[in-house]
Amino acid sequence: MTPTKIRIGVHAPVTGAAPFPESTFEKSKDLYWKYLAETGGVHGRNVEVVFRDDEFDPTKAVQGCRDMVEKEKVFALIGVAGADQITACARYAETRGVPYFSAGVNEDGLSDLNSYFALSQTYSQQSDTLVSLIKNTMHVTNIAVVVASNAALNEANKNFIYAATQAGLHIVRASRVAKTASDAELLAEANQLKNSGAQAVYLLMAPVNFIKLATNAQAQAYSPTWLGPGITNGFQIVAQAGCPSIGSAKFLSPFPQLDAIDELDPNYRNAYTRYIGGPADDIGILQWGLAKSLHQVLLATGPDLSRQSLLATLTSGQTFKSNVFPDVRYDGRIRFGASRMHLLEADCATRSWKTARRFVSRADF
Repeated sequence: MTPTKIRIGVHAPVTGAAPFPESTFEKSKDLYWKYLAETGGVHGRNVEVVFRDDEFDPTKAVQGCRDMVEKEKVFALIGVAGADQITACARYAETRGVPYFSAGVNEDGLSDLNSYFALSQTYSQQSDTLVSLIKNTMHVTNIAVVVASNAALNEANKNFIYAATQAGLHIVRASRVAKTASDAELLAEANQLKNSGAQAVYLLMAPVNFIKLATNAQAQAYSPTWLGPGITNGFQIVAQAGCPSIGSAKFLSPFPQLDAIDELDPNYRNAYTRYIGGPADDIGILQWGLAKSLHQVLLATGPDLSRQSLLATLTSGQTFKSNVFPDVRYDGRIRFGASRMHLLEADCATRSWKTARRFVSRADF
């Protein structure tokens, strides 16, 4: 960091998790900060972004984060998506005293870190909202739970099953599939789900696995309601590749979709057109929301910026509002400071996700 510049490192699973075009994440990595530079930046400083593809691999993620911290000298780090990668990088950042931010993922492995902050609800925090949606709005009782087998998701899996059971839902199947599941495994899982009679299936897995699982299920004339926590299954690329198999799937998301962003933040689409060109996309909304949330913290910290002053501001009990991501509030103990999410629903007539409800919690269903 210099008197005129703040350098931030960003990593994301450009390859490995979903069928994203190679430049999808990188082209919008600094969109918000370019827009902000025209209004004076952050207390006179402009933000420069360094980006790494973590390849959906925690080892590669740590290599990238180490490179950004030790060679690029970034002030802070942002993990866009991917529980294993975010956990690995956040734990590395802790050893170097580097503030680390991400959309909410797991809590195990992150709750003991001083420098980590989730900018949206964790998977476990989203469980109560999803259970309320299933029971009170969908009026479904027989459900299945399918979660990737990586250890970072053990706590979210356990939490959802507990919340569902306490609410009186009947779990007719609970299974774990490999993080990079084979076609044969996903075909067999689709068959088991059909045989279980589940009306709805809670999913926590990579988009490539979700799309294959839903496609296999539809081929067997089985079309449950797929649903789960955010982040990545609510990307437009998933609806484009997964429709019509995903049906009217419902996923919580830290970011609104393209149908709602203009009302929530009219600056986004104009900035996208100006600095990137072409039609705006939802991965840009995700990165815009992450950056805008961090901007609110930097503003509150003031011009005398250091890692120590930033952490003091974050843990002061203030509420930070972006109107894109949910409001967040932390203190000396809480690192998972959001209480709401957006609800997305697939519209296979247009092969897209729509923002069904904005900033919801379990009380809204």
